[in-house]
Amino acid sequence: MLPTKKRRGPELSTRSAAQLAHALKRWRTEAALTQEELALRAGVRQGTISKMEKGAGATTARTIYAICAALDLELIVRARPPSVSLQPEDF
Repeated sequence: MLPTKKRRGPELSTRSAAQLAHALKRWRTEAALTQEELALRAGVRQGTISKMEKGAGATTARTIYAICAALDLELIVRARPPSVSLQPEDF
């Protein structure tokens, strides 16, 4: 696991697969982990991390949870504020 220290950075809201991939890449780089190191911690192949970060292919929920666990992150699902409208890129 990552060293126990104060959380790095703010919470990030994501509304698309591309935004989630960007956020996870950001957390990986802030943790000073290579794709290979993250893959080893998450129990996936380095190529899976690369594809996820590029938004190529489909990444399973199981893989996303494994990556989050390896980065000491959690996913939180909550309702959007009523003032936020859905956009095509949200899907």
